Amino acid sequence: MRLAKVLGATVMRAEVDLKYPHRLETDRLVMYFDHLDRPEQDLAAMDRHLARMEQLLGGTLEAKVYWIRGSLPRIGVGGLSVHGLSFGSDSSPTDWNDEGHFRSS
Repeated sequence: MRLAKVLGATVMRAEVDLKYPHRLETDRLVMYFDHLDRPEQDLAAMDRHLARMEQLLGGTLEAKVYWIRGSLPRIGVGGLSVHGLSFGSDSSPTDWNDEGHFRSS
């Protein structure tokens, strides 16, 4: 089963490289995307989130997170996280500045 997961992640990475023309990177994160309103802002906000997770959990990431902003329709993958790949929304949220904190109106 472990080998199947690794092979699946390898196939997904290959399709990501073909489907998503843009890539931005930090020390913790690689973000692939097609069209985003504010890709640099999204990348910075997620990098801050990962840094906070490291701080709260008292460790560091073993490898970079590959954040894919959309899905892989050819193989039917979306909304999934596996082997360092995270498939998320293909649009920028409006509440990045809230840093994940609930704000009442």
